Amino acid sequence: MKKLPLVVSMISLLALGACGKSEECTAEIVQQKSEAMAKAVQDYVTKDPLKAPELLKLMEEITTKHGGNDLQAACKAIDEIMEKVKQ
Repeated sequence: MKKLPLVVSMISLLALGACGKSEECTAEIVQQKSEAMAKAVQDYVTKDPLKAPELLKLMEEITTKHGGNDLQAACKAIDEIMEKVKQ
C-alpha cells in the first residue's frame, strides 16, 4: 500500500512533465484530472484496502503502457485509472 502514493505521484509527474502537443489535452486538463484521480484512488483504497495491491499493479501497467512525455499519454493513463476506480 506504500507504493500507491508513489504511483499516483508518477502519473502526476508524467502529466506535469508532458509537453503540450495535443489540443485535446492541455496541461490544465491534466492537472485537474490528476487531482481528481488522486482523490478517487484514495477513496477507492479507503473503501476496500484489500484491492490496493491489484490497483497498484494496474496503475503501474497503465503508467508503463502510456509512458512518454506528452499530454495525450498522460490523459489516457489517468482516464484508464479513473475507469477502474469508478467501477
